[in-house]
Amino acid sequence: MTGKDVLAQGFRFGVFLTSAALVWMAGFTAWRAVAAPVAVRPANAAASATCVVDTNVGGRVTAVTAGDVLQLEDGRTIRLMGIEAVIADRAGQDVERAKLAQSAREALAKLVQGHVVSLGVGGRQTDRKGRLIAQVFLGKEWVQGAMVGAGLARVRTYSGNDACAIPLLQREQSARVKGNGLWRHPEFAVRQAETVLARQNGFTIVEGRVRSVSAIKSVVYLNFGEDYRSDFTVAITSKSFARFGQSDADAIALFKALEGRTIRVRGYVRDRNGPMIYADHPAQIEDLPLQPAPLARTSSESQ
Repeated sequence: MTGKDVLAQGFRFGVFLTSAALVWMAGFTAWRAVAAPVAVRPANAAASATCVVDTNVGGRVTAVTAGDVLQLEDGRTIRLMGIEAVIADRAGQDVERAKLAQSAREALAKLVQGHVVSLGVGGRQTDRKGRLIAQVFLGKEWVQGAMVGAGLARVRTYSGNDACAIPLLQREQSARVKGNGLWRHPEFAVRQAETVLARQNGFTIVEGRVRSVSAIKSVVYLNFGEDYRSDFTVAITSKSFARFGQSDADAIALFKALEGRTIRVRGYVRDRNGPMIYADHPAQIEDLPLQPAPLARTSSESQ
């Protein structure tokens, strides 16, 4: 997906060529301040990373069924917003994964079971199973922050349910650096863009350098390699642009600003002319501070 590809396909965002240059510097600053891919801060910043949301009394916790699910005495089931705890594999063959899932459930139960918790909700309020999606607090203790900081869960946000993503990602980074909990398990390791496989086929965190940014019809592509038919790509469709910028031109200019930068992106890896993640909200993309040397691609890494 080079510049030639874009021209060949008749790039429909006619405003881009003129507007991008005008909004480049101002837009990049605005993106980082408002709807930007969140910047990863040093691990020592995690200690003060907290969540500030309006809360209401939720109720007393009577049961914890998973490391990210609890039940209240009024019968409601709460799914912890913005995080995903480990679950045991269905076949029961991964002993280490089963231990991590059990540790997460036990830690959450020890923290909240029998106590009255407060809830912060916003955006989409229930998941497909009818569970209430909420930030959970025990007094001043932020439950999601505690679980992620201990390496008992990782950050997984959805469009409309990404409140407090930045402090969660800060705590996740700290836990990963320390090798806490799930970060010792190879399945949850951050994958490098040049080696991630289309058959990864699951929620994955991928890190790499954006080699080029192109737009074809109604989709912007962040390309991590020279061959879009085999290399890792992030796709953002036009229906999501409003979450990244005040206009389509702003959003496209901001995506273009990622060219040459190292980012970390999370989402479901799908096989779409090679491995691809669709990003539909800013919390999926972390703009990392360090720029590595250009990645050398070998024939063995071709998909």
